[in-house]
Amino acid sequence: MKKYILWALMIVAFLFSSQTFATDSIIQKIYQIRSYQWDEENGMYKYISYGSAVLIGDNKIITNAHVVLDDTDTPTGNYNLCISETFDAVPKCQTSLKLIQYDKTADLAILEPIWIYPLELLYKWLIENSISEKQ
Repeated sequence: MKKYILWALMIVAFLFSSQTFATDSIIQKIYQIRSYQWDEENGMYKYISYGSAVLIGDNKIITNAHVVLDDTDTPTGNYNLCISETFDAVPKCQTSLKLIQYDKTADLAILEPIWIYPLELLYKWLIENSISEKQ
């Protein structure tokens, strides 16, 4: 009986400790990819689309392929990673990304920062410096 109580306490302690860790984790943040394309006619970048994103490593991000493609299924070529704390917070867009690979059939794309810097450290820097932008 004591053995079962000890195991139950260990499981409860683990669940509470992992829940606290998950709350503070970078994985709990909300990531968004914004896609832009150069507009020759106006001489400026044109906002094309946005979509959710997921970190799949220190410097790899996965999103849907339709987020990084234009109407002709061509990569737009310019992408930003935006991060926010909550769904109603304005995302902070500071990191330019490059497209590594995409698959239209699977509707998946993998991107990475143009300059390699661990995204968790970047996120901490963004929060510490409170960079905001109006959308």
